[in-house]
Amino acid sequence: MTNNIGLIGVGKLGLPYALSFEKAGFTVYASSYKQDYVEDLQQHIVDTEEPDVKQLLEQSKNIIFTIDNHLVIENCDVIYIMVATPSLPNGEYDVDAVHQVARDFLSFPGDVSGKKMIIGSTVNPGDTKDIQDLLEGTGVNVVYSPTFVAQGRVIHDIYNLPGLLIGTPDKKIAKECLDIFKTITSPKTPISIVNQTTAEILKLALNCYTTVKISYFNKIGEMLGTLGLDEDIPLADWALQNLDNSLATVHFGFGYGGPCLPRDNVSFMRFAEKIGVDYSIGEVIDHYNDQHNNFLFNWFIKKNTENKPFYFSHITYKKGTHITEQSRQFELCCKLLDAGYQVYIEQDKFLPPEFIKKLNNVYPNSYKLVEKDKSHDLDFFEIIF
Repeated sequence: MTNNIGLIGVGKLGLPYALSFEKAGFTVYASSYKQDYVEDLQQHIVDTEEPDVKQLLEQSKNIIFTIDNHLVIENCDVIYIMVATPSLPNGEYDVDAVHQVARDFLSFPGDVSGKKMIIGSTVNPGDTKDIQDLLEGTGVNVVYSPTFVAQGRVIHDIYNLPGLLIGTPDKKIAKECLDIFKTITSPKTPISIVNQTTAEILKLALNCYTTVKISYFNKIGEMLGTLGLDEDIPLADWALQNLDNSLATVHFGFGYGGPCLPRDNVSFMRFAEKIGVDYSIGEVIDHYNDQHNNFLFNWFIKKNTENKPFYFSHITYKKGTHITEQSRQFELCCKLLDAGYQVYIEQDKFLPPEFIKKLNNVYPNSYKLVEKDKSHDLDFFEIIF
């Protein structure tokens, strides 16, 4: 079974990983609790706009899709866990689905000794150790190895990871996990092997550091924009990036949103509170991020000297995706509409139905969907950085 690998949770991130492992030569056993979804996958059908996923699924020959986690556990010694971990009201991650997978190991009728349960889902610091304690005596090794990929480019990011983070106190197990992940990512990928809880903290910390960088660039841009030095904003971005190349992917623009950064920031704050560490910087950054759209609102209005309709190329969190969570673009769009401005929105297949429903219900006469190839016939002020 050395050439078999299991994936429990084959959603937006898990499915691309399953396909990547299959392409690398593994026989993949992949499970989901959704019967209809699994039946579609068995027919090589998936409703997604994620680049390369449909093509890889159509080409796949060695993936067994199932709703039975025991089938995955039976046939695989290495099982990657990518189940959903939604946020609880207090900001912590709900790891119920991860615990359910652990219970599936406990209820498995055969021998699970030596199997590796690699948790890729975002969890709270300490959760992996709790799972390991739950499985004490079974011989299952629990490892934390979070994924650093973004929707809209998951396959690309899998092959070009910024780093591999392996959380386990067992160096032999760590090497075995690395040997597997190296089959689907670049040989130049930096590798870090740390304790399970350290890995959980670092996963959250990396995203929280990103929120700091985004907010910092936006504050610099706000200062320059307030002084009327708008043309210097991209030059300032360039200068900062050259002074510190770790900032190369950041620039002045919208604040952070989406399904990861805001939730990780809150989760990190809750963890710090729990262990008695002052992490008030998280609250400050969230405050900066929340008020940044107020600045953009006034800044774009000031720049739109001819009072033209505003034009958005997309209103989802990220262009080319259906992501709606904390979309700063949609938030700004609604602020402009609330203030009585006319808004044009580029029409594409990624427009979320819930956004259109709200626009139709609240602003039926103030916004207009525009086809991209016809936008050149219109006179507008584009929301662009």
